[in-house]
Amino acid sequence: MNIEDEPQARYRSSRSFDSSAFPSSCSDLDFLTALGERLRELRTARGMSRSELADASGVSERWIARIESGKGNVTILLLRRLASVFRQRPVQLAVDIETSLRCNKELSDGM
Repeated sequence: MNIEDEPQARYRSSRSFDSSAFPSSCSDLDFLTALGERLRELRTARGMSRSELADASGVSERWIARIESGKGNVTILLLRRLASVFRQRPVQLAVDIETSLRCNKELSDGM
């Protein structure tokens, strides 16, 4: 490998994910589905429509529908926008979901 290839190689290696480091019985789909359900619970508990949540968060109503149905993957920045509407931190939403799913006993026991 020459010097010009080094940053590319580091980028590729940083993008790989070793799931064995986080033993879990839940899939990514389980997590996304639970996240969508939690978002819907928060929204409906406050009597908000998807349209109102979209206006408050700057996230499109269509994307919110995809998230709530478990079909939309969420970036941390998008999660931050949505969480801020409910006066929560994005990490707290994720922790709540991990804990409720009990996917990873080590994670839920540590929180």
